[in-house]
Amino acid sequence: MSRPNRLSRMLLVIAGAWLIACTEDNSSPSMTGGPNGLSNASVPEFDILTTPNDDRGFGAATDGNSIMAAFTTGNLGPGNVFGIVRTYVISPSGTLGQQTSTGRVGLTPMVAFDGTNYLLAWSDYNSAPLGPTNIFGQFVDPSGQKVGDMFRITTEGQVVILSGLAYGNGHYMLTYLRFNTGPGIVGLYGRFVSTAGVPSARFLITNPAATGALNNVATDGTNFLVVWNSGANFESVKARLVDGTSGAIGQVATLNSSPAPSSQSVSVAFSGSNYMVTWSDSIGLRNESGGSFDATLCSIR
Repeated sequence: MSRPNRLSRMLLVIAGAWLIACTEDNSSPSMTGGPNGLSNASVPEFDILTTPNDDRGFGAATDGNSIMAAFTTGNLGPGNVFGIVRTYVISPSGTLGQQTSTGRVGLTPMVAFDGTNYLLAWSDYNSAPLGPTNIFGQFVDPSGQKVGDMFRITTEGQVVILSGLAYGNGHYMLTYLRFNTGPGIVGLYGRFVSTAGVPSARFLITNPAATGALNNVATDGTNFLVVWNSGANFESVKARLVDGTSGAIGQVATLNSSPAPSSQSVSVAFSGSNYMVTWSDSIGLRNESGGSFDATLCSIR
């Protein structure tokens, strides 16, 4: 059952000194090709890793030439979502290069490139799933070699998951979910990290009704846009600008108006002129009738 098309809307929200203008399109376009219709014919699909383990890929970035993929791998027990955090260098032709292991058990590893090195960041669970959890980092050069030692980005513990990483305005920004005063009270936080590996103090982006989302921060090179799910049934997709110099945050902008739940597939990227935010919407609280894949283009003025 397809979701009825709706007219595109312009959402104007004052966010501090910024104006966020977003046009939502949740129509259901017809499929014009099969699973390979969007692939590059000159570089067919290829395996990055083939093991009997529960391998999970979470992030990738490029230096303009090769690509660095971040993933977890390892047989840590049935149903275990954690694994050893690693990276792989991949050439434009799909040739696999250096594989680098941190030797740490973690989740949601992500990478971003600063013009010289990549920062690999992850939710570290080396103290066991029920122990104190923090965000760790490791710089890696484009050839896949480690640069310096790994380091802690957060030290306060009670981190739930790393949710976003981007580089702009001379430093990295990462987002993560953290329990504030106990289980069930979760805040979405941000931190800047310098290219020398020095983290800033954390700052609160939203609290408490936020779930965050993987790959939920992007940059125009100067400022950062953070997006997340919110609401009793996660029915809202919201965004907030973060000043890339001062860390000041703007007001919250609501990007969708559907009452249906929006899953944690929220993601954001910058195209060179606009941010594009995507998410999937359910129809009905339990998605009994199908769903749709929606998008919003946002410009900052």
